[in-house]
Amino acid sequence: MLELEIIDLIIRRGESTVVGKLNLKVTKGERVGVFGANGSGKTTLLDAICRQVHFSAGKIYWQGRPLANMSTVQVARLGVARSFQFPQILPNLTVLENLISANTPISKDGIFRALFFRSPPEAEPRSQAYLARCGLGIYARDLAGTLSFGQRRLLEIGCVLARRPQLVLLDEPSAGLSDEAKRHVSSAIGEMTMKRVPMIIVEHDLNFLAQHCDVIYQLEDGQLVKQQGY
Repeated sequence: MLELEIIDLIIRRGESTVVGKLNLKVTKGERVGVFGANGSGKTTLLDAICRQVHFSAGKIYWQGRPLANMSTVQVARLGVARSFQFPQILPNLTVLENLISANTPISKDGIFRALFFRSPPEAEPRSQAYLARCGLGIYARDLAGTLSFGQRRLLEIGCVLARRPQLVLLDEPSAGLSDEAKRHVSSAIGEMTMKRVPMIIVEHDLNFLAQHCDVIYQLEDGQLVKQQGY
């Protein structure tokens, strides 16, 4: 079943075309890998899906709904969750509070409304379980801002899991991680695979993509080129 469809997507920055007439279809449970040179538009593609960047032409549909006129919050409320090249966490909250925030439903007022309202009673034990699965259980009461870069990445991916997403976008999830941390990321991807959550994984590590993806594309000159042999 088709979940995400991108049709003739064009994204320009000034005089430059970053993405040019890009097309992509992602079905239920499919894991799509994307690699390419720095500046090729990989992160920009994820930004466009999340409505964090304007696109000049084309259409993006998620479960049949056009995303062009939606805000970032509206897209998130549809179940689209992502990680970033540089982990986006809440450094002045504890590690556990970050997970509890992610566990709290997103309201129409925005993602961080959860910080100012009481969380559901089941949010804390569920968050503790996600922390354990990410290998961060012992850091639950520490401020998130004290974590190392790799630990922040694991926390962000834990928050993605906690949102119980319907579409996951991961931007270089293995970058800067130890082998042990990569195993936790692989476990998280495996969990989402079991739940048949479609994913787009942007990476430089082709071995990581080959391990986790059903199909791999190279983003080159604004176009996705399917790679054979993976």
